[in-house]
Amino acid sequence: MPSFWNTIKWLFTNKNYVILLIPFSFLYSIYMALGAIVSLICKQFGYSANQSAFFGLFFIIFGVVGSMIQASICDKRKTFKQQLIIICFLAVVTSSALPFLFYLNIYLAIMGTALLGFSLIPILSHGYSCGS
Repeated sequence: MPSFWNTIKWLFTNKNYVILLIPFSFLYSIYMALGAIVSLICKQFGYSANQSAFFGLFFIIFGVVGSMIQASICDKRKTFKQQLIIICFLAVVTSSALPFLFYLNIYLAIMGTALLGFSLIPILSHGYSCGS
């Protein structure tokens, strides 16, 4: 029976595991942090509590749709690494653009939040499917 530390050493010397671990950790952290502070962000830009609920609603709905699309592409083409690159690229672009959209108007901010959910939530299903 292998020891705990030998297993940990084996995991971190596995290049594919590290390639998946780093973006999964960063994107999952962004997902969790955004969920915790979305109402504070909305309050800073003058949006009401009802409006911040729409941000969360569209984030989740588009995230589930994005997960289904990403999962069907992964299952059909077996291109896990390319999908990971696409997910990371979309998440970086949308999370970089989102603060600027909050300044413009609520519709663009909701659309940006929906796109962020579309590109951010699929990392969960992708990480779990690659890890199994």
